[in-house]
Amino acid sequence: MQITVSQRIKILRKEALEGQQDVATAIGVSKMAISAIERGGGVSPENLKKLSEHFRVNTQWITSGTGKCYKDNRPDPILPSETVADPWRDEAYENMKSERDRLREQSGRGEAPP
Repeated sequence: MQITVSQRIKILRKEALEGQQDVATAIGVSKMAISAIERGGGVSPENLKKLSEHFRVNTQWITSGTGKCYKDNRPDPILPSETVADPWRDEAYENMKSERDRLREQSGRGEAPP
C-alpha cells in the first residue's frame, strides 16, 4: 500500500498536534476543505503551497514521499507500514507512536488530536 498525498497531509497535521480547523484557519480554507483533502479529494497547487509553508515541509515530500520532509532539522514523521504483511513492523510502528505521544505529554505539548 503506497502512502497517498492525503495521508501524508493528515500525518503532518497530527504530527503538528493540530486539528482540521486549526489547519483550515491557518491556510484560509474551510474545515470541510481540509477534511476533503484528507479523504483523498485532491489538493490544489495553491493549497499545497500553503500547507507546505504552514507545516514547514518540502512540497516534494507531500506530493511524492521522496526527499527530506521538514525544511528544518526535525526528523521525518513516523509513517505507517506500507504493507500489512509484516505484523512485527506494524507493532513497532504502534510502539513508536505511543512512545512519541508519551514524550510529548511529558514535555507539556499534550496529546495528539484524533
